[in-house]
Amino acid sequence: MLAKARRMLSTHRPDVDDPDWQSGHQAITELRDRIRTLFHHTTELENRDLFYAFNQYLWEVREEVTHLCTYLDWLAEKPPAEVAFPGRERIYNFYRQGFSVAVQELLKRDRSGRFHHGA
Repeated sequence: MLAKARRMLSTHRPDVDDPDWQSGHQAITELRDRIRTLFHHTTELENRDLFYAFNQYLWEVREEVTHLCTYLDWLAEKPPAEVAFPGRERIYNFYRQGFSVAVQELLKRDRSGRFHHGA
């Protein structure tokens, strides 16, 4: 899914009328919906230890994928080139530098897939 999102966002203003772009947008939106459903179902778990073990990770994934979908929705509206994302009405108040990002920044991956650390 991330590879598809990278392809969709490989140009500054993608052709949102392209069927491949539209199917990618739909696939990512469906992923967001599945993540939301999973998140909701975990809140119903009787085993609260299990819920708390997964909650923060699902919360982070849900927020990031929702934000990505909001951005793709905005692109699909074909905004003028001089308009930047996000508009004030689209700014979400969530923490974007969670544990997973911190770990990923420790081990950067180059285009060949190899990991590197340091400057």
